[in-house]
Amino acid sequence: MVDPEETTDEALASRASLGDNHAFDEITIRYQARVYRLACRLVGHDDAPDVMQEGFLSVYRNIASFRHESRFGTWLYR
Repeated sequence: MVDPEETTDEALASRASLGDNHAFDEITIRYQARVYRLACRLVGHDDAPDVMQEGFLSVYRNIASFRHESRFGTWLYR
């Protein structure tokens, strides 16, 4: 059985910042629909996939800067 504490967004972010690619994959799965909808509102459907990819690349590169001062979802959208 999976410990719910280990599957929070914040726990996944901690693991991803240590190089756990499976944790980052789970973050991507959890947020892809929301990020896509936001990208569609900002740039339209044609460019949304590219914007979404750039956004997740930025998250991947900067996830170590997540300091747990807010919820992970709040940090992701900044």
